[in-house]
Amino acid sequence: MTKPYVVHEDATIESFKQDPEYAAEYLNAVLDDGTQEELMLALRRIATAYGMIPPARPCPGAGTAAGIVGHFSAPGRRAGGKGFE
Repeated sequence: MTKPYVVHEDATIESFKQDPEYAAEYLNAVLDDGTQEELMLALRRIATAYGMIPPARPCPGAGTAAGIVGHFSAPGRRAGGKGFE
């Protein structure tokens, strides 16, 4: 059974694969008028489209109390969420 929709992220990445000029225009527009957050998102999408990084995946349990506790109690994390040891 196919999904009745396409996730925006997937559609954007696919459009960059199909049209490199569009990807360049998109990046230039973000460089001109975007925020740092928008720039990081654009770079991630373009890097994913061209195979530089794997597609982003949600963390198991994301959005649940168990997922949040698991994230902050992961091996190598110090108490207080101050980074890795």
